[in-house]
Amino acid sequence: MAAAYRLVSLFNMDDLISTHLSAHLPGEEHRFLLNPYGWCWTRSRPRALWSSTQKGMRSRGRTYPR
Repeated sequence: MAAAYRLVSLFNMDDLISTHLSAHLPGEEHRFLLNPYGWCWTRSRPRALWSSTQKGMRSRGRTYPR
């Protein structure tokens, strides 16, 4: 997922207006990987991604990525 964010940025497809990526976690019902709001796509790393439920509750990830 982090690699996808970085590739989108590399190919200038991150227009910064409501653009986002998310991925469903296999084997975990209703869980998704997301990049934290406001986090620069070029700096996306696997450890900075959040796991979220379908209702938007964060289940894993740092509060503020570094």
